[in-house]
Amino acid sequence: MLYRRIAFLVAFVVLLSMCIPAGERVLARDDLREYTLRDIEAFFAIQNSPRIQEIVIKAIQTNNPSLLPEARDTLESLAFKTLFVHREMEQYKDEKVLSFQVRQALREYATEKRNAQIMKECRVTTGDVELYYRENRKDYKTGERRKISVLYKVFPRDPDKREKTFQFLEKLRKKPDFKENFVEYVKKHSDLPGALMGGIVPYFSRGTYGPLLEKYSFRTPKGEISPVFSGIHGAYIVKCLDILPPGIRPLEEVSPLIRKSMFQKRLRQAGDELSNKLRESHKIHVSESASGASDQILLRVNDYQLRAGTLFTAIPELAERNIKIKPYLSRLAEGEAILQELKRRVNRYPDSPEAREMEILELVTALPLLFKRFSQKKIEVTEHQIREYYNQNRGYYHGNTPKRLACIKFLFPRDKGLSEPQYYKKIEWQYREAYDFLEKVNKKQDSFTDEAKKIAKDREDVSFEITGWLEELPGEWNSRKSIIEYTPGKISPVLNTPLGILIFQVKEKGKPRIFTYEEAREKIRGVLVRKQELALMDSLKKEILEQYRFKSLL
Repeated sequence: MLYRRIAFLVAFVVLLSMCIPAGERVLARDDLREYTLRDIEAFFAIQNSPRIQEIVIKAIQTNNPSLLPEARDTLESLAFKTLFVHREMEQYKDEKVLSFQVRQALREYATEKRNAQIMKECRVTTGDVELYYRENRKDYKTGERRKISVLYKVFPRDPDKREKTFQFLEKLRKKPDFKENFVEYVKKHSDLPGALMGGIVPYFSRGTYGPLLEKYSFRTPKGEISPVFSGIHGAYIVKCLDILPPGIRPLEEVSPLIRKSMFQKRLRQAGDELSNKLRESHKIHVSESASGASDQILLRVNDYQLRAGTLFTAIPELAERNIKIKPYLSRLAEGEAILQELKRRVNRYPDSPEAREMEILELVTALPLLFKRFSQKKIEVTEHQIREYYNQNRGYYHGNTPKRLACIKFLFPRDKGLSEPQYYKKIEWQYREAYDFLEKVNKKQDSFTDEAKKIAKDREDVSFEITGWLEELPGEWNSRKSIIEYTPGKISPVLNTPLGILIFQVKEKGKPRIFTYEEAREKIRGVLVRKQELALMDSLKKEILEQYRFKSLL
């Protein structure tokens, strides 16, 4: 009889647990609270760790023994953050800077949520685009459009030598393959920027460019070449590559433009409406400037107040950069108003995902700030410890492996008397020669120095040098890569510098320079502090989980 009662009770408990929503199943508890799957989901939503989230949730849902340790670690981590912040905040209730920083994280969260909703509401559908196109077809009327390729030669500075430019172009024009291979001739001979891409001008209608180019572009039949004609600074030949007849631009051509324009217009309107609504529904005061007094109220949104001392202590760079404070405060006020609206909503629905995410966000933001202050009282790194660590590990603290580089630089023109076309002609040809040089030496890398010297020998606009030992690429080279990525013999791509076009090759590498104690001191101190912080965090986690009697139910 007793056995039957026990069996019935077990069956009843199992049946009852099946009726509890999966998200509300208690996974762990301590003296402060219980933790459910929804808490875990909120935790991962803030941490943005989708891979671990998938493993943990799968472990919880399937009770897979091989995955459960990851789930238990997550529950312990969440519980520790919750308990530590709770304990520390009880001791620091009046910490205004900490409160500001946590609230700022919540403001950013609320604003991001609101922006995501606005973006969703402003989404432009295919139907919206099609309707707009039908109602505004007349705006997309276009005349005949032409696609051309342009061969352009800049006149010499001496007016008496201009005739040679015409003679050169006429000679090219008479070549048997000139019309067929026009684009290749452009790449080889044209002085316009874009010549390396064939000098191709995409479809355009009348009135887009100057009357001279337009005249010959629209007179030349498809597939034919124009006569040589003269502009102010140079002479042209144009080939008509294709013709589109007049009419209405098709939907597929203008659809991206319509979609972008409609979305931006909706977004601006939604942003303006939101700002107006916030100003109307909240009592907002923003100070025009900061007087320097720490108790000055810079911002008030309903019952929330922000004083100058709190703001500049939390974000000292605001004062250091001497920026205009009002635009910053206006953005802050809008974020605060959005946060207050979100808080009212989650207060009505305390079990909503947003409510739980905000609670977790407060923990995640406050924990490192509170732990840093806590650890500063517990951790001490002496000068003796730093020096001892340096002596034991000094070989690890060294600069990048130094390298010597062979550099060729195609210099930009410095003659201020050049006309604009002549200036860009010189730059265009410098680029061509740089790319030709790079193509040549990439086929035979050991020829880099000889070929570079040969080009630079008799030219004032090309220089060559072998640098001293470098641990980093010079900042003025504008290279996003580190010298570490270049091994001996490797050749760089073409680099644009303020003075010219640069290509280099690594000639040899040396031995890394060991940092002095003074250079390595702060790095080593950081290492020793982090080691103690990790040890302190582990012992603190164990202590707090035991103190609040944390228990995992997995």
